[in-house]
Amino acid sequence: MLLIKINDCYSFLATIFEHDFNNQENKANLLCVSIHKVIGAGIILDQQIYRGYRGAAGEIGRMLISSSNQTKIEDICSEDAVVERLKSLKNNNNLERSDLVKLSTQGDSDVQTIL
Repeated sequence: MLLIKINDCYSFLATIFEHDFNNQENKANLLCVSIHKVIGAGIILDQQIYRGYRGAAGEIGRMLISSSNQTKIEDICSEDAVVERLKSLKNNNNLERSDLVKLSTQGDSDVQTIL
């Protein structure tokens, strides 16, 4: 039995789908970035899934922006982080992702500032 550890399965599944089903130009290398609760990337190099050292390739969200306070990219850019900033700006703790999308399509200035 082959067991493959993949840290962000959404990114890898999206990458495999794009490579196998939406790759009319038959590209050998592909990168798909997935932004949701975490931020990750699926990577295909030379037609092979690239996992990197200890399966950590594509762990974009875990990268530190500031070592002094251990701030990671996903602390600022993940879906949850963006919704939390919108809640704070709007002073409304009931806002959800769907509200963010709706306000964005309406050209809301707070959403534009956040994004």
